[in-house]
Amino acid sequence: LPWQQDLLTQNIVQVLGSFVFAFFIAMFFLRYFVPRFGSVVKGPYLSTTLSGSRIISQDTETLSVGDTGVALTFLRPAGKAKFNNDIYDVLSDGEVIEKGADISVQKIAGNRIIVSCREC
Repeated sequence: LPWQQDLLTQNIVQVLGSFVFAFFIAMFFLRYFVPRFGSVVKGPYLSTTLSGSRIISQDTETLSVGDTGVALTFLRPAGKAKFNNDIYDVLSDGEVIEKGADISVQKIAGNRIIVSCREC
């Protein structure tokens, strides 16, 4: 019947128009109002920093600056070394150190062990 087709068309246009209108209202709300919620709602997450954080490494507690050991792998600049019968991941101070070279600990920074070659 013709009046049913007109009613169906009118209802479809009304529903699609409502979706489009709701979409634009939602985009307007997200663009202009949501970014301002961060300044209105304060939380502890906004003032938290990592300035007091630190790494406590159990691996480096047995080592100290000046300890000597042997490079187990080529240090280019990272590799493995043996100190006091323990194996550690180490970094050279920038130079390539050959496998089997005698090395010494220059600096311990957190979980990084910086070494240099004693004979090079």
